[in-house]
Amino acid sequence: MFSLFLSLALHVQPAEAPQLDAEGRIIHVEVFDDFDADGVEDRAYISQPPEGGGLDLTIEASTAGRFDYPGVLWGRYDWGGQAPALTLAGNGSLVLHTMNESVGRSRWSQRLTIAYRDGEFRRAGLTYTWRDTINIANFGECDVNFLTGRGVRKGVEVAVPVSAIPLPGGMEDVPPECRAFELDPIETSGDVDGDGLEDRIIADTSDLEMITNLKVETSSSGEYQINDVFFGSAPAISVSDRGSVFVDVTPDDLSESRLTLVLREGQFLVAGVTSRWRERYDSDTVHECDVNLLTGRGVLDGEAFSTDVEAFPLTGEQRLTPGRCEL
Repeated sequence: MFSLFLSLALHVQPAEAPQLDAEGRIIHVEVFDDFDADGVEDRAYISQPPEGGGLDLTIEASTAGRFDYPGVLWGRYDWGGQAPALTLAGNGSLVLHTMNESVGRSRWSQRLTIAYRDGEFRRAGLTYTWRDTINIANFGECDVNFLTGRGVRKGVEVAVPVSAIPLPGGMEDVPPECRAFELDPIETSGDVDGDGLEDRIIADTSDLEMITNLKVETSSSGEYQINDVFFGSAPAISVSDRGSVFVDVTPDDLSESRLTLVLREGQFLVAGVTSRWRERYDSDTVHECDVNLLTGRGVLDGEAFSTDVEAFPLTGEQRLTPGRCEL
């Protein structure tokens, strides 16, 4: 079977039989402290429905009551480097840890401090660190206090709005003052629609997930805006003499790929993929794959093959992570 896209991950096997809460959800981690400051020990835990799905945060406080935040946590327990955790701040506050230390070039971790204020559990502080595994100069840390509005980003003091908002709002929201992967738009030009005039292609990459929006302004075929389509790296955009748009991306530190886009009958099609990658535990082994989706023909490690996968429209409803070709 042929596959264009693959997400790389590490699988972690649980060490023991799972503990279940009263609703039958699997408890992954739990902590105990006096969160509502009434002198009685309280409980907080992360859980997940047995059939899978989003991760839940639950806080059971003796006086304040029970607070359920279903499906609000980013991360997975079956992939290494993405498992959220809970710890205690030592002053009655709860610290929620989320991270991506395994997939893509944009690695990050954050610690959200949760405090009980005015009858609600609120976000009180955030420490966010980031690093780019390819552009190693892009790294840093940002620490802010939402109760005071003070913070430090890469050693420089910053001011943030005083916004100790109730959960779950802002649980994964990095304030603009701390965002790391905000990049300038990339612009290039070429004759995409074949009328002999220059067209503009703009790739705008932002957000800690490195999601790219693509905008194409043509002289005769109108404007195309395709949002949230390329995932995992800031792409390089170029145009061939025949009007094909090449999108070069680096999904992670092991692979690089080129998508070929062509304008046909008023829509952009993914017409070809060229990928080169190394094995995670065997860096000396390099694979190469090139496939033309207009003809259904390709070459994998020097061997020709055919596929029934056809060129498909670039709609923005998909997030493309070009990876290895698999038969």
